[in-house]
Parts: sequence; structure tokens; C-alpha cells
Amino acid sequence: MRVSPRGRAILQPIAVETASERTYRPGDFVLTHSGGTLAWSMGAATVSRLNQAALIVDSSGGLIEVNPFFITVSGGLRRAHVHEYLERGAPVLVGYVELLEGTRSEVVRFAEQMLEEQQRFSEWQFAGLLMHVGLGIAPRHLSGKVRALRPLHALFDHHALVFKEENIFTSAELVARALERGGFLWGKDPAYMTPADLLERFCPPGRAQELRQMMVPKLRPLPVRAPVGADAAPGAPDAEDAGEAALLRETPEDASDEGALAVPSASPAHPQEQMAWGVGALLMGGLMVTLGLGWAARMLKLAKEK
Repeated sequence: MRVSPRGRAILQPIAVETASERTYRPGDFVLTHSGGTLAWSMGAATVSRLNQAALIVDSSGGLIEVNPFFITVSGGLRRAHVHEYLERGAPVLVGYVELLEGTRSEVVRFAEQMLEEQQRFSEWQFAGLLMHVGLGIAPRHLSGKVRALRPLHALFDHHALVFKEENIFTSAELVARALERGGFLWGKDPAYMTPADLLERFCPPGRAQELRQMMVPKLRPLPVRAPVGADAAPGAPDAEDAGEAALLRETPEDASDEGALAVPSASPAHPQEQMAWGVGALLMGGLMVTLGLGWAARMLKLAKEK
């Protein structure tokens, strides 16, 4: 990804043990993982565990982010906090950005303004975002990573289309648009910015492997509880030994709504979200049928000309 030297940042991981001792700078950003519908779709499209980006808006670690679940009644954007992700065991990287002097307030003001304007979010807008992720972002990323699709990468990279509505953002696009107020100049349309792009661009030299290891879901032992009212049998292992034995049945630390990338959120979908998925699937299906019929008509025309 090409970016002007006017926009520089460096990514550093933070741990839950030290998060409360930190003072955050408004205008910096966060890369993390969410199990929400839209975030999960972004992770699948980019083959990356980091599927959510957010802008830091206060010194305590408060965030403004694109709603990863996109339940209509909650609005298109929402407030969150760094600690929410850390407590769920999600990886969190903070991007410390270099902004033009006096522009941090402008960066935060842009996010605050977008938050006020997107109190509601329609099913059609949500479906448009899903189409944009599936038909715009996914082909660019997958064609660059999958060997069989690499001959098509130049086509997708230079002729991708934007399917979503104006000022309806993905999480990384919100961060990119806000940072433009601080002097960042991107080498491509911010509509195609993803958390994976931000990681690739701002990863410190020589630390790529370390950050990838950090993003692997951690494992923890399942707690072993004795039956209520039962006395410990002679020679039975104590609680610590039982905890060590439970290592044989390890589970991801963020197995809740921040689960592994391959497992969507287990929470029941909101009715409007289900409708939006249906609309998105219908639109994508119609587009594929249209492209197929167009290709078939072209083949028949060529056959007649011969």
C-alpha cells in the first residue's frame, strides 16, 4: 500500500496487565478482533484475525468505532473502550500516529460528528456494506494472496468498485478518513482500507512475526469443579493439580463473542440484521446472475461471428 510520508505511525501491542496504567492520546487508533457480523466478514475477506479498527477519542482509552454487529437500533457507529477488548482476550495494537500540529482535535471531531449523524442504520445500508466487503475488498486481498488468482490482482486492484453509500464506513475507513484531517494522504481510496492494510503499512520493521504470534488466540484451561457437597476423595488432586490436568481440554481465551475468526458470534441475530443479510445475499446473487448472463451472451455473439 502506498502512503505519503506525511502520514506516519507505529504499531505497538498492549497487554491487559498494563492497560490501566497507560494514558492514551486522542487521535491514535486501535486494531483488534471482534466476533461481530460485519467485523467477521471483514476478517474473512482479508484472511486476517485483525478485523476491527477504532479511533481513540480520550485519554482513558475511549473509542469511536463502526458497530461490528450493526444491529440497526444501535446505529452505524458506537462508543467502546480499549479495556472491553482486552478483557475478552482479543489482541489489541495501538497505532501511535504523527499528526500535523494542532490537528488531533480535528481528527476526534470528525469521528464525533459521524457518530452523531449515524444514529440509525437501515438494512439497505448494511447490505450495501456487505456487498462492498464481498465484491470490492475481498477480490483485492484474496487475489493478492491466493496464487491461482494472482493474474487477476492487477485488474481488481485498479478497477475495484465501491458498492456502499457515501459516508457509510467500514471500521478501517473511518480511521483513515479521520486521520486525513490530521495530514494523512493515502495512496488509494480509503473506502478500501482494512485493518490488515493498516497492520501491513505500520508494522515496525523486524516485528512482523512477533505481532502475528500475538494475534494467535491464546489457550486457557477449563475450570474443574468438584460436585457440590462432595468431600474430596483420598489422594484426589487439589485445585491446582486439577487446573493443570484441565490443560488437556484447552479452549480459546476469547471463545465468547470475540471468538476465533472461523467461528461467527453465537449470539442470536437481531431480526433487522437477519433481514439485512437476506437483502445482501439477494443483491449479490442477482449481480452474479447478471454477470453470468452477460458472459453467456458474449460467448454466443462470438460464436455467431465465427
